[in-house]
Amino acid sequence: MAKYRRSIKGASFRPEQVSGQGEARLQEYSDRIIGALREERDAVISNRNDISNAMKENANIESQQFSTNAKIEQQNVQTQLDSVQALNRASMQEFETKTKAQQQIFRTISDFSLTAHKKLQEIEIEKLHEQWNNDYFQVLALGDNDPNVKFVAGLIKDAQAKEVEGYAAINEGLQNGLDEFDAVEASKRISNLSYGAKLALFQKVGQQYPSYLKEQFMDSTFQYTDDRDGTKFTGDQASRDPHRSSIVAAQSMQRYLDISKLTGTNPALLQKSGLLNALLSNNQLVTKTARDAKLEDNNFELDTSFNSKVATASSPEEAVAIIESSWIDLVNRKGLKGAHDYVTELFKSIDSDGNPIYNEKALFAAKLGPGGAAWGDTWNKRREEIQTTIANGRDTAFRNEESRRQANAIKGYRAVDEDLKAQLAAAGPAEDQDIIATAIKEFKDKYEGYVPPQLLNLQRDVTTQNKAEAEANLQIAQQLAADGQLTQGQVLSIQDPTMRSQAQELLNTQNKASKFGNDYQETLKALKQDAKTIAGDSLEGGSSSSAVELQLFMEKQFAAWYKQGLAQNNGDSTAALAYARQNHSAELAKSKAGVEDGLYVRGVGENNASVYPNIEKERKRTEAIIDGNKANITNTVSSVGISALNSPGLIYGEAALRNLSQTHYTGGSIANLITPEAKHAAELLGVGVMEVINRQIDAYNKVNPNQIDRIESPTIDAVNKARLETQKLFTDLPTVGSVDRGQAEVLGEPLRDPNNMRRTFAYISGNIGPTSTGPHLDVKKVGGGEFSPNALDEYVEVNDPEFGTVPLGQVPITGDFASHTVRGSHGIDYGLYSNTEVYLKNGARIVGTRPSVHGDVLTIALPTGDQYTFLHGKTIRNK
Repeated sequence: MAKYRRSIKGASFRPEQVSGQGEARLQEYSDRIIGALREERDAVISNRNDISNAMKENANIESQQFSTNAKIEQQNVQTQLDSVQALNRASMQEFETKTKAQQQIFRTISDFSLTAHKKLQEIEIEKLHEQWNNDYFQVLALGDNDPNVKFVAGLIKDAQAKEVEGYAAINEGLQNGLDEFDAVEASKRISNLSYGAKLALFQKVGQQYPSYLKEQFMDSTFQYTDDRDGTKFTGDQASRDPHRSSIVAAQSMQRYLDISKLTGTNPALLQKSGLLNALLSNNQLVTKTARDAKLEDNNFELDTSFNSKVATASSPEEAVAIIESSWIDLVNRKGLKGAHDYVTELFKSIDSDGNPIYNEKALFAAKLGPGGAAWGDTWNKRREEIQTTIANGRDTAFRNEESRRQANAIKGYRAVDEDLKAQLAAAGPAEDQDIIATAIKEFKDKYEGYVPPQLLNLQRDVTTQNKAEAEANLQIAQQLAADGQLTQGQVLSIQDPTMRSQAQELLNTQNKASKFGNDYQETLKALKQDAKTIAGDSLEGGSSSSAVELQLFMEKQFAAWYKQGLAQNNGDSTAALAYARQNHSAELAKSKAGVEDGLYVRGVGENNASVYPNIEKERKRTEAIIDGNKANITNTVSSVGISALNSPGLIYGEAALRNLSQTHYTGGSIANLITPEAKHAAELLGVGVMEVINRQIDAYNKVNPNQIDRIESPTIDAVNKARLETQKLFTDLPTVGSVDRGQAEVLGEPLRDPNNMRRTFAYISGNIGPTSTGPHLDVKKVGGGEFSPNALDEYVEVNDPEFGTVPLGQVPITGDFASHTVRGSHGIDYGLYSNTEVYLKNGARIVGTRPSVHGDVLTIALPTGDQYTFLHGKTIRNK
């Protein structure tokens, strides 16, 4: 049964709707009844037996108590909390029942109003709640020192003694024949009704409080009021604020008692069970955690402000001032050693590039030591530690960046691997190395000099394949040369310079042997001497232009006789050579004797110039053949128009077309291979010569499986789109001047532009490329042929800082032709300083330029038709 105590606050009763006549009597009865209630409560406190007897007198309460005890016996430890709550409600009902009983007396005695009855009930219940609150807060304040707690402790000891007596009585009953089942049931009732069971329940309630409290601090819906400024906040906004955390914890504790139905339970019993201590301990823990978090936040904000100021200081002096002015705060917050540790670690910081984030020299110079000594001088070990960390950080960042760059390069290569291999598969050997070199240069430029190993492996594979291909092609060339079928295009298709040079020698030998026999050297030497004899030149000196003209005619005629001899003697070269020499000797004898029909007879023309009538006749015969071919072309074109070009062999035969295509795609010039017949057909049809050639290639490819590649390039496309008159500048006996005019028209440059009439600033020498060993200009002859160091003196001059403006051949040679061939290359290295200007003159011109890993590859053409390339520098155009 609940125990009631006197309320701290007094209360007054103001009845409403009571008649004046019965007021005195009502007051009398009221005082008497209230006094009786108070006396009864005092009796309950002083004498438990009296309380028990009073409970027995009330049948309803006894019945309810019995029912409650029966429920307690059936429930486990988890549900026994409801039993305690039921007891509390029973106590409240007891009080209310007695109040109602007395009120019934009021209604019997007098006409007591309903309003007065309700007001009296509210007053008494308010007194009970106020008394519980007073007791509750008193217990919270005093804890185990509270008199009520001590009283409950005495009750518990008394109850424990009674519990022992009960167990002893049960034992005695067993000795006297008490049924064992009844004995166990009696023991169970004693255990369940004991104070120990109730305390265990309260302890379990306390164990569940941390989970409930955690939920309150995670909640974002329930709002609290900050008593400092009246602002609203939720539980999840209080975890890093100790004051707000204490508000949430206090209210959560009260709500937890309400939810657990423990509000109204004797506070002393709650304290003795340890429940209140458990709740308060958890509240203190969350408040302390919030305080630590707030302290951490404050320190973080102050550290961040200090770091930012130092990092963004406009000068070292400003950074020193910031460090010195903030030092006391750092020491206050972290302690002296902590402050030193903090700045030591802070100034070790580096960014992703390995650069210090903070000016470590400012810390070293800050006067933080004894007597104003510099920090770096006083704590030199810390200074060295910072310097070492920064240095290591730079190395690490560099290595990390290098690793990242290499990884990105490898990733980049994988992205282009298939395309690169597709380009190589579509290109010929002549383009393979340029494609690889360009790819390597792109990777070096993009990834700061790093080339993926996969690309280098590909380069080695391509080089090996090309070398193997070149060796195979050389073997083919050797076989073709032995059979007299080697062509210039096949020679140019061999990319290895050394092997190409060998093939060129084979072609030269083949061509000379096919015209003059195997002993061609002696034959050519004899023809040269015979020409000089007829021309009247000294046999010891050089040949005059007249002698050279006659020599070429003799060689052509000797070759024709040799060919006839082969035909007449079933390919017997010895008989053919004898036949040719015999005819040549006969004509030479007649010519020396001045016989008019002598093939080489010399006459005298105007101004005593030498003339050769039979040479002129031969020229006319050749022209007659060409005219006949032109007439045939004219007739065909007149009949079918441009469809005439669809007839294979009308302009060019297979050998000539294949030679044209191979020469174009191996870097040679096809200008000298364009025949008068091709030019005539182009003029008749109003198309370009290249269209004539390509249509003839198409006509051949339609009926032959062994296809010939069309001649195509952006440059040719540009020429083909020009006017026919412009196209002729490139094809009709082209000269340096005609090509320059054609180029001016195709590129849209005025012919009279001063830039087209003076020497051309073409190149700047340098030291570009992985194989370059120093500043120089690497000059190579297109086709790989050897040339003398002064071969370009008439066409190339340089502004040398040491020698002035001089021909190219007058500067030192740093690598001759022989030194190139030793390493499988060709060319001559001219010792030019970096950034030396290189000029073209006397008709030498630029015909192409392209970037490469070795610098820009500039190709120039001389009026003689020879072409050369410059390496290891940069191309300059129109300057």
